Amino acid sequence: MGHHRLQPTAVVEKSWTTNEQESRERMSYGSAPGGAQAQGGKVGVLRNQVDEVKDVMRQNIERAMQSKEKLEDLGERAEILSHDTNNFQRSAVKVRNKLWWQNKKLWIILIIIVLIILLIVGASIAIPLGLKYGKKS
Repeated sequence: MGHHRLQPTAVVEKSWTTNEQESRERMSYGSAPGGAQAQGGKVGVLRNQVDEVKDVMRQNIERAMQSKEKLEDLGERAEILSHDTNNFQRSAVKVRNKLWWQNKKLWIILIIIVLIILLIVGASIAIPLGLKYGKKS
């Protein structure tokens, strides 16, 4: 049987690795003295691979926690926006009703003014006619 050396995993080569130099050092464990073979052969290689996987998992957990925080912030913003929307809608209804009543008041005032003018005009026409035709002596 031949001696099989374990190859490093491709997980370390991902572009989102935070420390590329550290990853490259781990990848070169088989060729450099003081690498994994000097630490106990296959056990050292496996340890390095486990460490790599642990680092990747740590990074994934950190990203998941950051995503969770961002989602919580987004949820809070959505609640605030919903509350503000409800307030705006209530205010808009109040303003609409207020303007409707102002419009109605203006029409009522306009109608009253027109009636007063008609009464004045009618009275100014009727009074001279009444005096003219009313005095027959």
